[in-house]
Amino acid sequence: MKYVFNYASFLLLLVFASCEKSNDTTYVSACSNLVTDTASTNDHAWIVVPNVFTPNGDGWNDVLKPLASTDVVSVLFSVFDNNDNVLFTTDHAGVGFSPTTAPVSFAVYTYRFQALTAQNHRISGCGPVYSIACLPTTFSITDLYFEDMLRANGQYQFPSGDPVISHYCP
Repeated sequence: MKYVFNYASFLLLLVFASCEKSNDTTYVSACSNLVTDTASTNDHAWIVVPNVFTPNGDGWNDVLKPLASTDVVSVLFSVFDNNDNVLFTTDHAGVGFSPTTAPVSFAVYTYRFQALTAQNHRISGCGPVYSIACLPTTFSITDLYFEDMLRANGQYQFPSGDPVISHYCP
């Protein structure tokens, strides 16, 4: 069994670990019944979901969507609100979620994905995601992973170029 450890894998590991430990009923419900197979040595597929996005129409990180290697052949992606209502679901790669109204400061959603690799292995994940209009003072910028930070190898590179990160919430 071979494990490829990169930053994206580490983030997914954190997501899986936090799914098991949450007491938030929406989070637990959205994360239930996920299946991830043990990858073989020749399966290098990866999928990550940023944990923050800024749906303000400025062209930077406006849409939340899973980002995957070319070894991922299908993905089902959903976003839930705090009441466990499904707000968005797609099976089209590259299509993402943007709320109908941008948050005044920030909102919290739960994402869930189930994917299939070219080697016929299942990858799944879930977790909280923040929609922000400004940077809450309680957030650490180093804990936020924007889409524009993702590199072709599935790793994140700091910092984000999103202008929102320089504007703290009042």
